[in-house]
Amino acid sequence: MNEEVRQQRRYVVDTTTIISIPKLLTICKNPFKDAIWDDFSLCFDAVKKCIRTNRLEHPQKWLSNDACEKEIHEARVAWLAIHGWDDPIEIDFGCPALGWIWYPLTDGHHRLAAAIMRGDKAIEAVCSGDITEIKKHRSNSKTFFRVRR
Repeated sequence: MNEEVRQQRRYVVDTTTIISIPKLLTICKNPFKDAIWDDFSLCFDAVKKCIRTNRLEHPQKWLSNDACEKEIHEARVAWLAIHGWDDPIEIDFGCPALGWIWYPLTDGHHRLAAAIMRGDKAIEAVCSGDITEIKKHRSNSKTFFRVRR
């Protein structure tokens, strides 16, 4: 097998796997600590309050993240923390030989925040990029909830 073919086999597209949340947070922003939407982070206590007061934002109402107030994002996360979700987050780990993706989480900030809220140790993700990077972030955890509970 020539070197070019061997290098190409190191990369994968759209593989679903279970990713460790603590490992993922070493390369992605934490929605409760880092600004993601309109230069603000979520407040853990505010999401807990949304859950306590049943102020939940159902995903079918989600038309766009543009111009949403912080409270709407927190209500979305609260809904997901209670009801769960069916679709995995999306991560592009990049191809180091071609240049690195500066921010790999391409879809799923609300789901990641909900998983953190619930205390999940892992989350299902559709991963693309260097298989070596994907393997580094895989989880051995049994604490994983994909489907709505």
